[in-house]
Amino acid sequence: MNLQNINVKINHDVVDNMDEVRISEYTINNDQMPLDQEQAQFSDAYEIQISKNIYTKDTVEIEVLVDKSELAFVVDKRYIKEFFNLNFSKKYISELLLFKHYEGNKEVLSFMNQDKHFSFSKNDVVDLLLFKVLINTPSKKQETDDYGLSYISHLDSTTPDPTLLSLEDAKSLINNEKKTAIIVHGIGGKVGNNYVGLYDYLKNDFNIFGFNYPSVTEHIANNGKALTTEVENLRKLYNQDVHIFSHSMGGLVSRSALVNESAQVETIVMAGTPNGGVFYTAIHKLRGLLYLFRHKINFIPEQIIATKYKDAKGLLDLNHKSEFLNKLNNGDNIANVYSKYFSLVGDYIFGKNDKVVSVNKICRIEIEDTKYNFQSVVNNWDHFNYYKQSNYELTNALDTARYCLKF
Repeated sequence: MNLQNINVKINHDVVDNMDEVRISEYTINNDQMPLDQEQAQFSDAYEIQISKNIYTKDTVEIEVLVDKSELAFVVDKRYIKEFFNLNFSKKYISELLLFKHYEGNKEVLSFMNQDKHFSFSKNDVVDLLLFKVLINTPSKKQETDDYGLSYISHLDSTTPDPTLLSLEDAKSLINNEKKTAIIVHGIGGKVGNNYVGLYDYLKNDFNIFGFNYPSVTEHIANNGKALTTEVENLRKLYNQDVHIFSHSMGGLVSRSALVNESAQVETIVMAGTPNGGVFYTAIHKLRGLLYLFRHKINFIPEQIIATKYKDAKGLLDLNHKSEFLNKLNNGDNIANVYSKYFSLVGDYIFGKNDKVVSVNKICRIEIEDTKYNFQSVVNNWDHFNYYKQSNYELTNALDTARYCLKF
């Protein structure tokens, strides 16, 4: 390990006073690591002790050198076990998962001053752990080969990927008595076994298709255009009404297709979609959350690891003040398409959010002084589990959506 590859900065200046900042190697104890984290490959781990005097300065950053196949995380040492166990109910956990930006081969993690009530140890230091984690990613060709619309002929919880067929190859399997459903995934994901519950619900009444797209490196509006093209091609082949079931960013992609491109879509069911946008600090946490939930979303796309923050067009579009969201939500107002929408809303954390998006941002948008509330069902979902399991909660929510949207 090379401790020279880590810098602690105050207002962008490196702190080299050993009395103020101490960096040392750290060994992870087996009892800190739950069973489902055994496959994690920690390339390096460090303990960083920062004095109270330094911590209370204006801006404190940790800068660490990383390869393109690595991610870096900082967490309060006191809560390391909760961190690995995905327990975000502890007060400080979520605020310490901030990814600030990526500069060439450096990641800069900013976490200080997010919480003014941080408690210090007896010797007045903040004790942090920094991890560099190796991520196994698919090749770029593997990712891009999956983009576009495919027919899902089979999906279950025992395999990570569905059986996909092109529209042409699926002709003999299409049941013209069934309706048409398109599943649109969220950011950093793809249509996989985290949609098994949704697939099981739809399979008896719908021909089911999945739309995969570059969620990080492409603007949401452009993905909306691509989805519109796929909807047009689908309707030419099968001449059926199209109903969309989306997750997270996928809801914004679907709304953009409907509002901005006039896609022939009958209804859009959204789960955990940030219709009112998210704050930048929530965007910064994304890489950390994606790593922690990697066993739920199948893989960490290489585009997320390698992309510089300023080039992450899809991420930037999620900001609550972005030009894209302002245009989309005002477009909704003009197009008057609210009757086509239904939201599944997770209140996993104290009734306030689903670990990623706040309840208010999912189920309503605000235009100037006017608030528009979507038809919705609220349940104890977390952001990555809305559609994963076949259970009463999901069935009841989707039954309610079908009743409200009349599909």
